[in-house]
Amino acid sequence: MSREDPDVCEALHSLLADEGIDILLNARIKQVSGQCGDSVSVVVEQNGIEKGLKGSHILVATDRNPNTEGLGLELAGVELTDRGIHQGQ
Repeated sequence: MSREDPDVCEALHSLLADEGIDILLNARIKQVSGQCGDSVSVVVEQNGIEKGLKGSHILVATDRNPNTEGLGLELAGVELTDRGIHQGQ
């Protein structure tokens, strides 16, 4: 959420925390095991310290990259940028 306003990030973080959802920033995944929806275990390294986490689901958010290559959008007159579909007027 690095492109969002700080107040939006803070509100989302607070909302997720109220739901019991932890957010780990700058963490490197070292091991994942289990079955999503059943029981999953993740070992992460954050600031040089390994942490073991257990839960029922995993959400990994990395970065946003457009997935438009090979769709032939240029044939339909859709203008593309390095961030995806041009949203201008």
